[in-house]
Parts: sequence; structure tokens; C-alpha cells
Amino acid sequence: MAFPYNNDSDNTLDNIFGNNGEDIIANLQSEGGSDVFSFINAYSIYDPTYNPYCFNKGTYILCLSPQFNDIWVRVENLTQNTLVKTYKHGYRKIKHMITGSFKNDVNKFGSYMCKMTLKEPTTLFSELIVTSYHGVLVDSLSEFEQEKLKPILGDKNMVDDKFILVAGVSSDFDIVEGEDVYTYYNFVLENDNDIDARYGVWANGVLTETPSEQIHLDRLKKIENAMCH
Repeated sequence: MAFPYNNDSDNTLDNIFGNNGEDIIANLQSEGGSDVFSFINAYSIYDPTYNPYCFNKGTYILCLSPQFNDIWVRVENLTQNTLVKTYKHGYRKIKHMITGSFKNDVNKFGSYMCKMTLKEPTTLFSELIVTSYHGVLVDSLSEFEQEKLKPILGDKNMVDDKFILVAGVSSDFDIVEGEDVYTYYNFVLENDNDIDARYGVWANGVLTETPSEQIHLDRLKKIENAMCH
């Protein structure tokens, strides 16, 4: 996996994208219709028990540009025509976008943000902020991590050949303090009609998980039930 930077350079976003980075990102914006693109907003309004596993607004996702180069795109700028780079399954379009917001609550697991900061050595080029349920993908888990993850993930604890390590359990993340309101985003990728398929994608240089379509559909059912009561 080649990233458009190296640990010996000044890894600012300007250096990563170059002088025309914003123009390249703008070119990825779609003018297409929404008939095949589901954008679900504000889960937390309809389902206060919903614990999102999502990226903070402003997170950069590795995608393919119209010029067929790898490029980092802010998660809130992704569209149905964006091709997201996956760990083992090539580039895939987005099928569903998910977004919402919540007030940070450090007293409730799932309702606070976690932050991975720059440490050496790292592929991270900017601090990564995700919800405490969101997972990064790792090669192995400690016994402590396995024990903590079992009630959270059950037996659905892998994507391809990587283990899911949720941010709220990982020692590489710190809890974000305070009660600020955060806007979060996530997405479901096209899956060749396998609604249980999950993919690894890169966020700010770190390999992370995306939800399956089945997980997404289960959440929609919870929203519908909440709205009917």
C-alpha cells in the first residue's frame, strides 16, 4: 500500500494533496441522482439508544480520483460515484451514506469520541477521531482485548484476515473529553449482493472497518420501529 507521503516529510495536508488538492477533491463531487444512493441522516434523533461506529466529520478516506490516482477525500464529501479503496477488494462505489450527531458523553460507552494521535512510527498523517464503537483493523489481539471485545462483537470480529479492534478498547486511542456535539459519518460499499460483506478502508492513513449492508438494514428497522411508537 503506497501512501502519498512518507514519514520523513512534513506530513501536512497541503503537502499530502499538493497545491491543487482542493480542486481534485471538488472534481469527485457527483451531480448524479439519488435513486441508487441512500443517504440516511440523524439516526440518533429517531433512536436515542443507537451507538454509532462512525468517522468524525473531516476524516479523510482513501479513494480513486477521476485521473485514476489515489487521493484523500473528506468523508462528508463522498458521493455515490466515489470509488473507495478497500483492503482486498479493489475500489468500490458507495451504496449508502450514514450521518448523524450526538453530544459527547464520556460516561457512556458508545456515546463518546476517541482520538488516535500522531506517534512514531505511524502511517497516520492527521489525528483520527471516531466513535468509541468504531474499529480499526489489526493483525492480532491481546487476551485482554479479546475479552473486552467479545460482548461487543461476538463472533463477527474479523474483516478479511484482520481483527476488528474498537477504538474504545484500543490503547492507541484516547477518550475525547468534554460535551461538544460531534457530527459523524459512515458508509456501506457495494457488495456484489452479499449483504454481510464488510470491507477495510483507509482513514487518515489507518486501516479501518466499514459496516455491512445487513448491519445498515438492521439499523433502519430500529429507526422505523422507533418512529412508529
